[in-house]
Amino acid sequence: MPTRSNIVRIRAVLATSLLLIFASTALADRLDEIKARGKLLVGVSDTTPPFSFRKAADGTLTLTTPSP
Repeated sequence: MPTRSNIVRIRAVLATSLLLIFASTALADRLDEIKARGKLLVGVSDTTPPFSFRKAADGTLTLTTPSP
């Protein structure tokens, strides 16, 4: 007879497996969209220097664009 802790573990494994299956399908769809667009769009917070930051003097947002 399975114990309660074993049943909980089995449920956790099944739930995780289902999430991974559905997530991989969604990721494949997103990858196709990115490839069709021809570029990857990435958003960053204004608190992640050197990618973006606010200038102390006037508070304007400064973005760093990577060189190709």
